[in-house]
Amino acid sequence: MTRWLLGPLLAAALFSRLAHAQESAPVPEAQPALAPETQPAVLPAQPELVPPAQPELVPPAQPELAPPAQPELAPQAPPAAAPAPVPAPAPVYAQPAEAPRPSARDIVIAYNTGLRFSIAPGIFLPSHGDLGFSIAGDVRFGVSLGPIILAPGARLAAFFPSGWVALAALATGRLTVPLGPVAPYVVGGAGPGYVSEPSQAGLAWLGGGGLMVHFSRAFALGVEASYQGITETRFRALFVGPSLLIGF
Repeated sequence: MTRWLLGPLLAAALFSRLAHAQESAPVPEAQPALAPETQPAVLPAQPELVPPAQPELVPPAQPELAPPAQPELAPQAPPAAAPAPVPAPAPVYAQPAEAPRPSARDIVIAYNTGLRFSIAPGIFLPSHGDLGFSIAGDVRFGVSLGPIILAPGARLAAFFPSGWVALAALATGRLTVPLGPVAPYVVGGAGPGYVSEPSQAGLAWLGGGGLMVHFSRAFALGVEASYQGITETRFRALFVGPSLLIGF
């Protein structure tokens, strides 16, 4: 019990002592107010570096593409009725101009110039003996020399009297004069000849002429007469006969 009472008494005495000590304590002198220290001058403000303005890139204006104008389509007229077919006129073929027909003299010249061949069968009368059969073939090349035609050539002739034979190979020359469709000519030649009875050989010769009538450029008929012989033999004969000329 005494413990419980001693505690409050000790506390009261302690509180009283503390109050007495605060009253006797000296009051502190008032301290003069200190003026605030002068702050150093503020440095001039540095200019703010502003980055240069970047130019604003404006995209180039795109040209406005106007849509192509559509051609106005005129209203289509209804199709016209098909015209009635007109028959084509019949073709007219021009008749080719007729080539001028050659004159009769032109035909004679055309036949007797260039390479020609003729056959002349006939009969001959020898200087001794009876009549006999003969045949001759001519080849020649004619050249026109103004009013005349000269034709060098060759002739093979055979004579067949009764019981013997005579043969001749002649180089000939023929001279023709065109007179309209008629062509008179002279002929001559010479070459080797042979007689079988008796067997003898000599120089065969001939001279004569004839007349040809030309019906076209490739065909003519005529007559020829000539006298022929072979030297060193008894053969002499007059030949007369028709002449057939064939042109190529």
